[in-house]
Amino acid sequence: MSKSVSDVGLEGTVVPCPEPQRGSSCYPGSVTKSDLIPSSLRFCVVDPDGHPVDDARVWLSAKDFDAPVAVGDASGLLQLTDLPAGKPLRVWIESEGFARRRLEDLHLAAGAELDLGLVILSGGPRLRVQVDPSEASLRLSYQYPTLRNSTSDWNGPRRPLTRGSDGHFESPPLPPGLIWLEARAPGRASRRELIPVTASTPDIDLGRLQLEPAEPLGGQVIDSRGQPIAGAQVWSDLWPMDPVVTDAEGAFRIDDLPSAANRPQEVRLRVNAKGFRRVAVRIIGSLPQLRIVLEAARAITIKVQDADSKAPLPVKTIRLCRQIRRKGAPKMSVG
Repeated sequence: MSKSVSDVGLEGTVVPCPEPQRGSSCYPGSVTKSDLIPSSLRFCVVDPDGHPVDDARVWLSAKDFDAPVAVGDASGLLQLTDLPAGKPLRVWIESEGFARRRLEDLHLAAGAELDLGLVILSGGPRLRVQVDPSEASLRLSYQYPTLRNSTSDWNGPRRPLTRGSDGHFESPPLPPGLIWLEARAPGRASRRELIPVTASTPDIDLGRLQLEPAEPLGGQVIDSRGQPIAGAQVWSDLWPMDPVVTDAEGAFRIDDLPSAANRPQEVRLRVNAKGFRRVAVRIIGSLPQLRIVLEAARAITIKVQDADSKAPLPVKTIRLCRQIRRKGAPKMSVG
């Protein structure tokens, strides 16, 4: 008999992974033949009264895996196949008129189907805001409380907001957690507002937000021989967190940084390009034209094969981890 997962936790259910053993899919860095066998996931989406939600949209994500959006049928049923086994799977569910729901850390057994039973969507507070200038665009990012500890985690696709006929932006119902409202406009510094939401939060009216003029930052990314690097990604530690990408000449331009009067004294950039080592840049004071040099990365060759037959295994991705230990805490692997 299927069980409802609505009362397991604030944002979903956890199916614990077995205690890691060497050679199992839960052990960091290991790959087994069972990881290559696809699994499936099944659940029904209903409203608080138990009526099926027939237009629920679902996103799934795991390490090195993203599934296309799926839509439920008239009975609210969603059955998702060809999912990876041995990886923590995260699922986001949303439907018009309901707050987005997240199920986290679902572990699928190879070749098996995990039946979650009923997943309940509920309402939530809505957000209203006006933004100057009028050509500004808004979107929401969701930061959910996790079930494993008291920290929060970024999750789910960002959602753009549309302006109503009265000039206000209005959000869909918001789930519990931390909501980031991102506002952007050409020639203006991007702005973000942090909005805590609980189950008892009423509707929120932020009034009018004003976007200030921006100061651009540009430069070029090159290799150690002075050749431009196309396709390098450049991030700023100021909002927004989206990278800009260098063109064929290695040039980049960040258009929405705050002016000197409205930004911190120090600005940090991160630069990343395939085949090169990542680099961090600190800028203090005015924003110069930058010339950033990346060094070539070292390559590691790895062969994955069957332990018995020594035949090569068709593994798509290998995760490399490093061991770290914080004072008073056990050793952990991070990728």
